[in-house]
Amino acid sequence: MYDGASLLEIIGRILMAGFFLVTIALNANKTQLKSHVDRMVAGHMPYPAFVFWFGIAMELVGAVLVLANWHARIGALLLIVFTVLATAIFLRFWQQQDPVRKGMMRNGFLSNVAIVGGLLLLLAQLR
Repeated sequence: MYDGASLLEIIGRILMAGFFLVTIALNANKTQLKSHVDRMVAGHMPYPAFVFWFGIAMELVGAVLVLANWHARIGALLLIVFTVLATAIFLRFWQQQDPVRKGMMRNGFLSNVAIVGGLLLLLAQLR
């Protein structure tokens, strides 16, 4: 499955895909669905429930493709697009008035920037 890959590459790929799979498990429940959809409605996102489930599908397909090393480039691209869009939708820290909330959202934003960086490195390695 990972022909010629080093142990570090395999571990990195498992951790990257695992991150997204755990995120799906944490977010794909009734309470989180309502919270996410309510935030999208407040941000004037059209079809918020559809957008939420489409994002979950992108995340799942991308993570599985990367983990299975089958069309992993497509999987990495899906995860990059998902992460950039989710960050733009949910982590608008500059709009927050509460300094604690603003700081937490800024940390999430910066974490997602680093995740996209890791996905870009994976994408470059998959050539």
